[in-house]
Amino acid sequence: MAGKIPTVQRCAIAGGLTGSSAYEWAKFLAEEYDMDSTQPLMYDVFKAMEESLEPKEGKPVVACFSSSTLEKEIKKWTHSTDSTTSQPSS
Repeated sequence: MAGKIPTVQRCAIAGGLTGSSAYEWAKFLAEEYDMDSTQPLMYDVFKAMEESLEPKEGKPVVACFSSSTLEKEIKKWTHSTDSTTSQPSS
């Protein structure tokens, strides 16, 4: 595991992830898939997502972010059957 599993923070209005939560998850998942040679394209997916959500000076902050791909991965990591491990359930 590359790092600590991020928290899930949701936008109270639309229900999607907050921009900062989506960024942290995309960053985490990009790092995880970078070490997973079985699914090399998933690294590209989450790295691109991370770069688009990255806070930068002069760039508007993302208030709410929705992605079925991101939500599916979050569900795998947060609904693990064994809470003592850091690996997602299958």
